[in-house]
Amino acid sequence: LYVISTGELVASVIAPTGDQTDLRTFGTGQVIGDSALLEHRPWPADFRARTRSIVLKLDPQGLEVCLTGNPDPRGFLEVLRREHNDQAVLHMVASMEHR
Repeated sequence: LYVISTGELVASVIAPTGDQTDLRTFGTGQVIGDSALLEHRPWPADFRARTRSIVLKLDPQGLEVCLTGNPDPRGFLEVLRREHNDQAVLHMVASMEHR
């Protein structure tokens, strides 16, 4: 899971035509990769920095540290998932595949 501290990242896929297609841009404060971390799902797209960026990584060990002793672990997980960015990208990819 990544939290974008500064900058912009773009999600892209290779379209059926073979061209790289940008799907969506993510910016400061947004979270991507919650499905990969929490559900062990594959990333729905490739992500790359569009501008100079600082991105914070939360891996399984870091998540465990964040949840241990947290008075509201469910609330913490809700915050990580509230934007549903992975789901939005997944739906964009699925709609491209059905064209």
